[in-house]
Amino acid sequence: MLSLSNRTIVQNAWVVNDLEEAMTRWTRVFGIGPFFCNPDIRVSDPRYRGQPTELRFAGAIAQAGSVQVELIQVLNEVPSCYRDLVPAGREAMHHIAVFADDFDAEVARYTAQGFPVAFSGANRDMRFAYMDTSSALGVMVEILEDVESVRTAFANIKAVCDTWDGVTDPIRGSAMRPTA
Repeated sequence: MLSLSNRTIVQNAWVVNDLEEAMTRWTRVFGIGPFFCNPDIRVSDPRYRGQPTELRFAGAIAQAGSVQVELIQVLNEVPSCYRDLVPAGREAMHHIAVFADDFDAEVARYTAQGFPVAFSGANRDMRFAYMDTSSALGVMVEILEDVESVRTAFANIKAVCDTWDGVTDPIRGSAMRPTA
């Protein structure tokens, strides 16, 4: 049986050309913020379609109600899940993310349907996998291992964003260690 958490979209993510400009644009146009920015995300055991990769990217997260908005800038042009859907020089929605109660079972559920793992690795104590569901959904699905540290970080981000005054410090440090 599919868990409810596996069906709850917690994040929508876009690939952008210039992270700082995109954060400023999203804050100005849509009114969300502040963005918690990581200018050089480090992933343990990064794999693109099963092979080791040297992909480098930056990211920023803000909360818009119950859904997190993630902006991603590719920092080096190597084959990647991001470039699979969004060519260099373009900007577009790339993936939705869900938490998985049973990470391995959820990855297996997607692969059994014919959706391969496009990118995988670990960020601190959380494993993640981008499932290439683009043929069926137009975007990828990122499966996030449901770990307490990430749930806490995301809750902290939401709390800060929910009470943000719309002006003060629209761009802040690491998304995984938000401060008020």
